[in-house]
Amino acid sequence: MKKLLRILFLCVPFVLFHFPRIVYYSIRKKKLSKMKIYLYAQNFLKKLLRKLGMNLEVRGSENLPCTDSYLLVGNHQSLMDPLIVLSTTYGPLSFVAKKELQHVIGVSNFISMVNGLFMDRSSLRKEMEIMKAVKKSLKEDQMAWCIFPEGTRSKNERKEVGKFLPGSLKMAMSEEKIIVPFVVEGGYEVLSLKGKWKAKTILKILPPISCHDYQNIKTTELAPLIEKKISEVQKELYKEIHGEIHS
Repeated sequence: MKKLLRILFLCVPFVLFHFPRIVYYSIRKKKLSKMKIYLYAQNFLKKLLRKLGMNLEVRGSENLPCTDSYLLVGNHQSLMDPLIVLSTTYGPLSFVAKKELQHVIGVSNFISMVNGLFMDRSSLRKEMEIMKAVKKSLKEDQMAWCIFPEGTRSKNERKEVGKFLPGSLKMAMSEEKIIVPFVVEGGYEVLSLKGKWKAKTILKILPPISCHDYQNIKTTELAPLIEKKISEVQKELYKEIHGEIHS
């Protein structure tokens, strides 16, 4: 009950206050600086996450490239994951969201504002179009992108990592861009009314993978390697936060 009241009386007014500017930026984004919009979005998210009760700890920020475009790939536990990443990394940065969010007022405006794309996974043709758009952006826009190679959120209780789809890495590998793996743990507690009042969340940025590291291997070989490493770290962080041991 306390958590619901916190959302209603702290978060909703905060979002409504910023909503007009988010809509304005989403409409005028082509005429505004990407960095200006990104910094605004990042500041907005940092404040929102605090109001939601998220105690966020970021580890490994030194592994993030400071220049050029790159691809962030990580595990997917909840709707909070892209917001956590966007609030803490160097920009401009955007992400791919599921098409259903395109019809959610406020959420769709925010995603559009940061140049995000909406993917329809029921259509292979549309999915390929989105992948081509991200690839083009990595090449031409000097923007970083965040992708969740599982394709969907973790369904099991311990939020363990699912199988990574190799095609999600092809965009970066074909353009010889840096791939930066990351692990997020605990963010799903924020949106759960049964969750803790203060949700400890950890975002851990792992060492980057350069084009020299993957030049002699295929996406089908690299994806399982990244998946394995992210899975190992996720289990460690889960145990750290929840004090439980994986079987």
